[in-house]
Amino acid sequence: TIEFETPEGYTPTTPNTGDDTSDSDGTKVTITVDGKDDPTIDSGFVKEVPPTPVYDLGDKVWFDADKDGIQDAGEPGIPGVTVTLTKPDGSTITTTTDANGNYVFTDLPNGDYTVTFGTPEGYNGPTISNVGNDGLDSDGQVVKVTINNADDMTVDSGFIKVSVGDTVWEDTDGDGQQDTDEPGIPGVTVTITYPDGTTETTTTDENGNYEFPNVPNGEVTIEFETPEGYTPTTPNTGDDTSDSDGTKVTITVDGKDDPTIDSG
Repeated sequence: TIEFETPEGYTPTTPNTGDDTSDSDGTKVTITVDGKDDPTIDSGFVKEVPPTPVYDLGDKVWFDADKDGIQDAGEPGIPGVTVTLTKPDGSTITTTTDANGNYVFTDLPNGDYTVTFGTPEGYNGPTISNVGNDGLDSDGQVVKVTINNADDMTVDSGFIKVSVGDTVWEDTDGDGQQDTDEPGIPGVTVTITYPDGTTETTTTDENGNYEFPNVPNGEVTIEFETPEGYTPTTPNTGDDTSDSDGTKVTITVDGKDDPTIDSG
């Protein structure tokens, strides 16, 4: 009986697959010696190939309410956002963010990848990117990533909504235009109705200014309460940045801030 030790890093190949002079006889062979040499007792081994290591890539898509490019504790994730991964060979796969705005791509070998985030419905676009801690800041909407023997769970993107606002002022000369010396009126209630029918209310500050900082794209309506002791001035008498828009204004938000919605 002849026994072959299996060398480290190898496994035995399939024995007895053909001609006895060239095939493997396995790792243990029993023969009968009957007066003749036998130069055919051999054993083949296959070198083990380690599996290709694979890693994960992902993180979160979130609403950057304060527009500072940093994922703060109270800022929510955005669900249902399409995220596309372009692999080193140019092929792509997609996923969507979960209820908390999280996503992940798994089983990725080392290489150069590109992550592309779709713009969530109702949002203006990506916030400012790469402003601080890579685990908390936004990386932008299209991100180049190199996987090098480690997971990368820091590839995230923040999105913002637009702001709408301006001033409620006292039109002292009654011309429907906000002149430089005409004062704002503080404490006026301003209500906005969003595309989904929900409303939000604010009041003008000491200078008569107001702002709704996180308005989604779509048609919105802003209504100004008439302050006590005043009547509305004539609306839309000239330049939209300085005239009064009346006490009820409907506009279409299309991804740009609108600081011109005012009332005299």
